Amino acid sequence: MKKVSGLYGVPGRLILLILVIILASGKVNAQQVLPCPDHIVVLFLENHAYSQIIGSDAAPFINMLAMDPATALFVNSSGNEHPSQPNYLDFYSGNNQGITHNDIPAANPFKTPNLGRQLIDSALSFATFSEDLPLYRVQ
Repeated sequence: MKKVSGLYGVPGRLILLILVIILASGKVNAQQVLPCPDHIVVLFLENHAYSQIIGSDAAPFINMLAMDPATALFVNSSGNEHPSQPNYLDFYSGNNQGITHNDIPAANPFKTPNLGRQLIDSALSFATFSEDLPLYRVQ
């Protein structure tokens, strides 16, 4: 596990970000500096303190992922805005798209550049799983 500090330097509200990289098996290129992962999973957990999750017997699977040597665990991360939704838009598209609430946005779906579109345009796949949100399709 690699500990990374300071995704957002705002103390208080905590969004715990776990980045899990499952490395490609098989071929190794001697010229390649960084490994090319098969999958990258970004997991945001919120509304709990770090100590309530990491090391807790109540979260064995998350702790197993967090302790994996291929995991980067962001230990000093918090949101820039309140409520939650603008922070996810900041991460996903680099901007909150003018959204300052948790309601379903009127401009639905957004057509601005975003992480999902960049991955799809690069012939990579992308999927998102969000609790309690309506289905959106990448534009």
